[in-house]
Amino acid sequence: NLDAQGGRGAVVESRRDVPGHTFVPVGEMPSAIVVPPRNAEITYVTNFGSRDLHVLRTQAFLSLPPGEDPVLQVVELGERESTGSPIDLLLSPDEDALFVAVPGLGGVLRMPLRRCAWSGGDCEDGHVIEDEIEFIDLRASRALLPATPPSPERASGYAELCDFQRPEPPELPPLEVDLAALGTPRPTALALDAFCRTGEACARRILVADEALPLIHVIDLDAP
Repeated sequence: NLDAQGGRGAVVESRRDVPGHTFVPVGEMPSAIVVPPRNAEITYVTNFGSRDLHVLRTQAFLSLPPGEDPVLQVVELGERESTGSPIDLLLSPDEDALFVAVPGLGGVLRMPLRRCAWSGGDCEDGHVIEDEIEFIDLRASRALLPATPPSPERASGYAELCDFQRPEPPELPPLEVDLAALGTPRPTALALDAFCRTGEACARRILVADEALPLIHVIDLDAP
């Protein structure tokens, strides 16, 4: 953490009324954290153990007035007996949604964020719009796989063999994928691919690593 002047990192002291170093309380077993660059007054934390997402005042990591709650919102992602434990968290480039990888559900949650223009009202900017949360089922990726993927090509690099006569290797058998045998996806990590060259149109997307399937899921950020 940087101090107010952007200098060296300093120890966070969030409770001056408690002896020793204290920290901002969140849920059980925090698994990921996001601070939006353009809306840095709010911090988002997913918790693997309590299966929820905490929306926090970023100021709480520095200091808060006495009696002010650091937690603005808690979004439940599953019951204690369910498999809705989040493991990774990603912010959209427009900072209008969070994407949460939930291995036990086999998919990714898209959690839209409320963004408010100044109006003098009580709009809760940065809060999750809970009734608009969407589930992206990654099992749909299996239907996009070809039943017979292309066989790997042999390397055709330069080789110095002198007088040795190398025999031709046997033909490689074609690869076959049993789509029915593929298990349930278990997303484990999210990465944003939103780089576009100046003057070129490109698709913004999220790449999803999977610990159960030998593939990378691709989510189109600009698709409905």
